[in-house]
Amino acid sequence: VIDIYVNIEVETSAAYPADGDDRVRDAVIAYIGGVDTEGVTHAGLSLGQHVVWTAVIQAARSVPGVIDVSVTIGTEPNPTGTSNIPVGARQVAETAHDKVVVLHA
Repeated sequence: VIDIYVNIEVETSAAYPADGDDRVRDAVIAYIGGVDTEGVTHAGLSLGQHVVWTAVIQAARSVPGVIDVSVTIGTEPNPTGTSNIPVGARQVAETAHDKVVVLHA
């Protein structure tokens, strides 16, 4: 298992729901795989599938009211990466609600 850390800065409109931060976290977790804010486990990416940086952006932007996002990803806390994370053929990427940080612009 490769732990994935994600920092997301969101710019939002009035349409952004009260639970928008959790929705953004859960959308990213559903893409990568792991346990979301409600305790639901998502399969996410398959064995050997790379974590695609732009797909993380797409997941975050799927929440209503999100106008723009800035995303950094990595395998350590406080990630700074803006490129894909390679995953070995016998590895799987995984994240969790405490590894996905949502900030506001």
